[in-house]
Amino acid sequence: MTLIRSITFKGRKFSAFRGKHQKRMCQSITVGGKTYKTDDWTNLTETILKKIPQKLYLKENHPLSLLRLKIKQFYSDFFEPRSKDIKVFEELPEIVSTYDNFDSLLVPETHPSRSPQDNYYINSSTLMRAHTTCHYADLFKNGIKQFMIFGDVYRRDQIDRCHYPVFHQMDFVELFKNTLDSPKNESFIVDSLQNNFESLIKYLLGDRVKIRWVEGFFPFTNPSFEMEISFLGDNPQEWMEILGCGVIRQEILDRCILGIN
Repeated sequence: MTLIRSITFKGRKFSAFRGKHQKRMCQSITVGGKTYKTDDWTNLTETILKKIPQKLYLKENHPLSLLRLKIKQFYSDFFEPRSKDIKVFEELPEIVSTYDNFDSLLVPETHPSRSPQDNYYINSSTLMRAHTTCHYADLFKNGIKQFMIFGDVYRRDQIDRCHYPVFHQMDFVELFKNTLDSPKNESFIVDSLQNNFESLIKYLLGDRVKIRWVEGFFPFTNPSFEMEISFLGDNPQEWMEILGCGVIRQEILDRCILGIN
């Protein structure tokens, strides 16, 4: 059984197709110093290309970097003395295969989240990562069982106060020994997951924040949850989704030869 914790600072859920992708005339594109062949799926724009090197979450004294450091401090304190075992990854590759971004996480081939209307494709088999979750399989295969990931992610969002084409995600993953699908043990894991996140959000935002949990859906977790928050007093009328989380599906671990966890 696995506990997966994921925070998205700006983002959206898996969405539906909104139209057909357009063909690109050029035959190659250079991203991150590497040249790739293009095809009918290629839709990476010059605007996004210019943003790729920025890595605001790593810039000293930038608000995103300060938030990153504060989250790291929270988990260092929260898991003391085990915190030394948590591996932290802050510069994993942003260019990933469609297998890593989707298939490794059990996203069906027909799932709308694969749409070129929702992602920035370099070509039909390569894209800018839509979530840092895409790195889980590689880390599991290397025997890493407790880790944090920070990074930029890319989705073709319509810009508003909660959405932007380049946003920033943090993941925390912890593996547990096989619980043989015991409802009691799964309940313990879910309680631990939600308590962990509630403590983190109050650490970041203060005790005045109102928190509620709603049922969510992600192809790679079951059960899945979303946390919503509000600051509008005792009778909040407006809630904002701030993170998604869940218990990672056993099939993913089995593929990574981690079936005992």
